[in-house]
Order: sequence, then structure tokens, then C-alpha cells
Amino acid sequence: MASSSLIYRRAMRTLQAQPLLVRITAGAIVAVLLVDLIALGAGGRSSGGSTNAAAGNRRSTVSTGGALPSAVAPSDSTASGGGPLGGGTDDETVGAAGVAGGNNTTLGGGSGGGGDACPQHPLGDSDKGVTTEKIKVVFPWFDISQYTSVSGTNTDEPIEAGGDAVNALVNWVNTNMCLGGRTIDAQVESFNPLNETEMQELCRRWTEDDRAFAVVDSSAWHSYHQKCIAQDHQTPLVTSLGLTEQWPRDASPYLWYTAPTTEETVMDWVAWMVESGELTSNNVIGVVTGGREEEKVGRAALERAFQHFGLQATFKEIPGVATDVAAAQVPIGLAISEFKDKKVDRLVVGLTALVFTTFAQQADTQEFWPRYELGDWNSTLVVAEALIATQNSRAFQGGAIGPTFMHLGEVAAAQGGAMTATEQLCADIWQQANPTADPATRAGVAMRWCDNILMFAEGVRRATLNNNGVLTRDNWAQAMATIQNVEGGMTPSYSFASGDFSGPTVTKIVELHIDEEEFCGSRGDTDAHCLVEVAPYGPMRRF
Repeated sequence: MASSSLIYRRAMRTLQAQPLLVRITAGAIVAVLLVDLIALGAGGRSSGGSTNAAAGNRRSTVSTGGALPSAVAPSDSTASGGGPLGGGTDDETVGAAGVAGGNNTTLGGGSGGGGDACPQHPLGDSDKGVTTEKIKVVFPWFDISQYTSVSGTNTDEPIEAGGDAVNALVNWVNTNMCLGGRTIDAQVESFNPLNETEMQELCRRWTEDDRAFAVVDSSAWHSYHQKCIAQDHQTPLVTSLGLTEQWPRDASPYLWYTAPTTEETVMDWVAWMVESGELTSNNVIGVVTGGREEEKVGRAALERAFQHFGLQATFKEIPGVATDVAAAQVPIGLAISEFKDKKVDRLVVGLTALVFTTFAQQADTQEFWPRYELGDWNSTLVVAEALIATQNSRAFQGGAIGPTFMHLGEVAAAQGGAMTATEQLCADIWQQANPTADPATRAGVAMRWCDNILMFAEGVRRATLNNNGVLTRDNWAQAMATIQNVEGGMTPSYSFASGDFSGPTVTKIVELHIDEEEFCGSRGDTDAHCLVEVAPYGPMRRF
């Protein structure tokens, strides 16, 4: 299977030959942050685990130990692929697929069998979407092939973000993990994240008509639609699109993020910029953000952080939704003119992919080349490397750098980069389900699907073991809150707790290299642009 990065870059090169309006429209389709392909991005170039072990996390000490199980399905279907069954309570710190009281801290980790038997006779139809045999779960994914006709791009090669990846992972879970005698009944549906009306109707149908027990997303189920599922319809939602701290509280206990919230990202980001000397009182700082509800939350967090550190900055907001480029053109131009007049030399960016792309293009045209301070908020690091640098690397001649919780900037496996145990497990699951396909890319969206599906399944496993086979939305949420210090596929460590719905605990620093074909190629990148790790993982910064 070709890397999602390579497919994406081919599409971008085709787009360069198109008229501006077509490029903008197609960009909205294939590049906006809400699309899975760009949200994790950088497929072939980013590799698995850093050689630097996490020094800690924002709550407790990180442990990344644990044995990697074989991805081959055991003959005993009652065995858990996540470790011996038995011992302890789920109040203890354990691995995501190990039992409480165990010492495995790897998603899906451990060896099957042993200990107490997996409950095989659950007590009735215990909640919405749950029968004695099945757990109905919806998996929404963005099928990019439905929309590439706008640009005439070709994505005939398979993209690991698709339904095949979901089915492979669900099949592995059903065979290898103890779900109380049930299996996940996967309802895999593609959708268009640019169609708000469609998303609203899907939320209603999944939760009311289909009566799904839960929705497990990759990273495309965005904005208020998260609250529609988790708050309005009290249906669990697991997603890698972390938005505000308040939304999971409003939807408590049903909205769970496998990404930091915007406020957590901003706090870590600004604290690093200050401690590293990226931002000082000698810099002329500009900040540009969007105007959506969750982006206003991010701007407020930035303002608080700047006030905390005594920094002055010029803040500009680009109105409109993520794909309304026409509405953004004039305010973008005015913001750039003001930044340039004030001689801004550090620009902090919180824009969505399409608006950021348009901003960078206009900034280059106006010969405004600041040093870009980027991060995980709206995946600006990924957007800069996988989209903007591909189209216009000159925009980043002033440099771009920032923190990320994801496995970005590491040497690709083909060039000798080492995978973590969970990354390897996820790659093995894909390979065994698709033996003739190329290996899954370690920072591709399949890794995000893998983390989210295994995390959801671990909540089910713990809930059923602790409740004699009974599974409800509430006891699932209680079980999720016991997951601590667990190694993931796209990040070194997850920890949740009661009232703490965002799992990632560590970040590292990556820097953008542009127009360095030999260097980036030697690391496994597909072109002359790559993110490179310049500081290892450490605890997320707080103040």
C-alpha cells in the first residue's frame, strides 16, 4: 500500500497545474483539517517510536513497557489478546489491553489466555446498542475518493484510512480481546465533513434510529457535531480531534479525546516557546487564529498564556468557517499587511488547513516571511509540511518549528527507525488483514484508527470484566477513567481519569526542513520537505 503522504503529494502536484479556484475548492476537500488524511498526515516520513523514552507525563510517571502479542488470532476465542485475565481491580494502573493489576502498558499488549475466564454469558441486553451477542458501534470515515473528481486527481491506490483499516482492527479486537462474550458489530460509514447538514442528520440517525452504543471516530467528526452525539444523545464518542476542555465536561462522561484539548495544546505550546527562547520580549510577535467557536476558545487561551508570561502580541482573527476561503481573502490580506508594517518576526498560527494555506500563499506574495510558530492546534505542523511546503516551500524560508504529541519527525522504518510495541501491533494487524498490501505507514491515519479502536475496546473489556458481563454506557465510561500510563501507536502515553477526558501526556519538538531532498529522502520522506525531531518527548508543560 502506498503511503497516504505519497498519495497526498501526488494530488497536490496535480492541483498545482489547476486554476486558482479549482485549487482552492479541491484544497478544501483534500486538505482541510477535518479530513483524516491531513489530520495525522506525513504518512511515509514519520516513523514509529522515538529512541528517547518519555521522561514523564502531565499526571504521573510514564511507563512504556509491555510485551507485544502476536497479531495472529489465538485458537481460544475466550483469551484476551491484551494480557492474562485475572488479578486486581481496574482501579490500578495497567495496560490498555491487560487486566487490572497487571504490568503491561501497551495498547493491545500482553499474551492471551490464563487467569479468570472471559465472561461468555452476559446478563441480557444491558443498554442501547448492546445485546447478549453484539455491541453496535458506528465508525465514520471520510472517503477521499468520493471528492477528488473536483480536481481530477487520482487516488486509485488504497488509503489506509478507509473502511478496510477499520474492519481489520475490529476483526482483530473481536478475535483477540475479551468483550464479555460479545463482538463489535461495526457500522462503517463514509461521510463528508464539509457538509454540516449531512453530519447533523447522521448524528440523529446513528443515535436514535440505529441506536448505536458508541461512535468511534478517527479525527474528522468535528465542531458541535461532537456534542450532538455525546451530550445531546448521551452516546459515547472516542475521537482524535481534541477541541475544548469544556465540551467533554458538558457531555460528561461520554466524550473522550485521544488528542490534547486546545487549551492543553496552547499551554504546552506557549510555555515551550518561552522556555526555548522562541518568543522573547525582543521579538515582534503576531498571532493569527480563526473565528469558529472552538478557535475563539484557543485564542482566549493564547491571550491568557501571553499575559502570564508578560508577552505582547498583535492578534488577528480570520472570520468564517474552515472552508470559506472567499470570506477569508480580504481579512487575510489586511492581517498580513499589518503584521508586515509592524515588522512581525514570530508568527503564532492557529488556522485550519485551508485558511492557513491561503494565508501562507498571500504572505509569500507580499514578501512576509516570519518564523512560523506551529503546533498541534489545527495540526499546523502537519499542514505546513504535507500541504503548504509541497505547493510553496518559499513561504517557510523564515523557518517553522513547534511541539507535537504525535510521532512526527522520526526516521521511517524503511530507513531503520524503530517502532514502538503498539505501533508494531497496529502495523501487524493491517498486514495480516491485507497480506499483499504495502505496510501501513506509522504516522498514517490507520495508526489513529488503531489507537481509538483499541482504546474503546479496552473500555468495553474492563467494564464487562468488572460487571459480570453487563455493559452499559456508564460502566464503560467508568472503565475508561481507569486507563493510565498506556503506550499508544501515535503517541507514547495515554492517561485518563474521572473528569479528565483527554489522554495524551507528552510532547516533543519538531522543525520543518524545506528543499532538502537528499536529507529528507535519507529519512524516508517522499520529497524534499520533512519534519525532524529536535527535542525528545517530555511531560506536557503546564503553568
